[in-house]
Amino acid sequence: MRPTRSFRAFTLIELLVVISIIAILAGMLIPAVSLVMNKARQMACGRNQTSVVLAAMTYGSEHDGAWPVWYAKADGTNAGRTVAGNPPTAPAGSDATATATASLELLSAWSDGDLVRQVFMCKATPQVLPTQDANPGLASYDGTAARWLSPQLMAFAYDWSAPGNSKSLRVLISDRPTASGSPHGRNLNAVFADGHLGTVAIVRTAPVGTATVATDGNAVAFSANNTDAATDSIFDGNGDGTGMGAGGLGSTTRAWVR
Repeated sequence: MRPTRSFRAFTLIELLVVISIIAILAGMLIPAVSLVMNKARQMACGRNQTSVVLAAMTYGSEHDGAWPVWYAKADGTNAGRTVAGNPPTAPAGSDATATATASLELLSAWSDGDLVRQVFMCKATPQVLPTQDANPGLASYDGTAARWLSPQLMAFAYDWSAPGNSKSLRVLISDRPTASGSPHGRNLNAVFADGHLGTVAIVRTAPVGTATVATDGNAVAFSANNTDAATDSIFDGNGDGTGMGAGGLGSTTRAWVR
């Protein structure tokens, strides 16, 4: 006769202890996974921004060193070319934010399909994306209007007032902030005029002058100081380009992004 085996079941206390250990381990692991995922989204966003700036540098090499600028009125129609003078100024009727978004559309159109609209998306805010492809007529100034006009549909802020000789201290493109701050937490991506990617910390003070528009359509209520160049916010409209003033001529060190 075979001996019978006795199986001892878990007691309720032992089961609760095991469940508690699993819960503690999960609580330690989930934030780490979330941190890694957020960092991956920020890196993907930074790669997109870098691609845009490298394309802008190529554009400049074919346009006498000038960054892409398409002066747009608020309705998307072209306001004209830079007005000659010392300093040169933007044409009358230009809208600062529409010019920033339309200039990125110009770059997309000029790239002939290399910079599709999905490149202008941040993985952290996938809903902020141009709903239409770039108007191919922008690159030839055929009289048609720009399509990318809403900051709520453009994840990147672009400094159209940067001069052609801008170097490593000038921010050219950054994340367009959300209503609560950076889409990546305390820091945001910023690509400088020499093509290198960096990060800039959010500061809870309002920008001076006409501030960059956030993805909710309101003016940004905080700053992101480019401390390597000056203590001015990169979302600050005070100085270069205020009121569409010295478009394309701004200082070589300070950074204002629309």
